[in-house]
Amino acid sequence: MIEDNADMRDFLTQLLRRQNWHVDAVGDGDTALERIRSRPPHLVLSDIMLPGRDGVELLEEIRRDPATSRLPVILLTARAGAEATIGGLRTGADDYITKPFHPDELVARVRVNLELSWLREQMIVARERESDQLKTALETRSTLSKAVGLMMATFKCDADTAFDKLVAFSQHRNVKVREIAEQIVGDYTASLSNSSK
Repeated sequence: MIEDNADMRDFLTQLLRRQNWHVDAVGDGDTALERIRSRPPHLVLSDIMLPGRDGVELLEEIRRDPATSRLPVILLTARAGAEATIGGLRTGADDYITKPFHPDELVARVRVNLELSWLREQMIVARERESDQLKTALETRSTLSKAVGLMMATFKCDADTAFDKLVAFSQHRNVKVREIAEQIVGDYTASLSNSSK
């Protein structure tokens, strides 16, 4: 949390700690950026008007860095009105809260942004896992296709017969078809390397 006013910083720290959240509070944007980069938090709550690097510049730095670009950022400001809110959201903030605010509203908005961020990260992890599984499946299929092709050439048979032979080999040796395919392709690749020496 970044707030240059010591009284407001203490108030916000106490308010957020009552929710059992760990709060790292600093008074300027430069110190905040160093801490965010060294140990990214789950959420950044920052006043806009700060000495040195202001809240908007801090937000821009957070968004530029791939390691922190998805961090939820809530900006606090004394500027009221719809235009100020729209402007704050256009800067890339996840939320924009005008001072003075009701403490319960601030806590609720922090909680919602933490939950949304958690859900987003879970979806990204699931999508990456599915992508890795698809890549593995495609690579396995490629190896299997190569092995079937080699079996077709070796036994002068069609693809179905070659695949059936792979399945029979795997059952006879009690290993997965994929492992048999990898061994066949590996042996063939090794024989090519040996014959070229």
